Amino acid sequence: MTLKKNRSNKFTIGLCNTFKDNTTLRTLFFELDREHMDDYEEINNIFQDNKLDYFVHKTGSGGFHFLSPTMIRKQRWKEIMSLLKPINPKCPMTTLRIKPNKYYNEENFWYFSYIEKHYDNLKHNSLMMCNYLNRIFKTKFKGELLDEIKIVNYPLPFVKQENVWIS
Repeated sequence: MTLKKNRSNKFTIGLCNTFKDNTTLRTLFFELDREHMDDYEEINNIFQDNKLDYFVHKTGSGGFHFLSPTMIRKQRWKEIMSLLKPINPKCPMTTLRIKPNKYYNEENFWYFSYIEKHYDNLKHNSLMMCNYLNRIFKTKFKGELLDEIKIVNYPLPFVKQENVWIS
C-alpha cells in the first residue's frame, strides 16, 4: 500500500459518522484545534441549539473532539456542518480518531469527557454508538436505533513534536 506523502507508517482507529447499511442518517463529529480555541463556546452552542446529545474530550494537541450519538438526516448534517466548517476547515468531518496514539502521553487525559449533554434523544440515538462511547469514554448515553457503526483504520499524519517528527 502506498501512503500519501504527509502520512506516517503509524495507524490509528477512526469512528465514522455514517452507518453500515444506512446512507440517509449520520452523526455529528467535530475537531477543534488549539489555534481555534476562541470558537469553543460557539461549537458547544451549535450542538446544543440542534438538541444533539454530545460530549467533548481533550486531544493531545491541546484541542477537543466533539462527538454525538444522535442520528440526523444527511441534509441536516450538511446544514450544521456549514456552520462548523469555517471554524476548522481541516476537520475531517466524516471520521474522527478514537485512539489516543497521535501525541505523546495522550492516553493520560484522552478518556475523560469535559462536557456531556443529554436531550432525551433515546429514539434518535444509535444504540451501538451509545454503547461504544459509554464503554470507551464512560459517558451515559442511551439509544434505540439499531444501525451498525463503522470503525476504520487509517495512517496518521506526520506530527512534529519538540523538533522531532513522529511517524
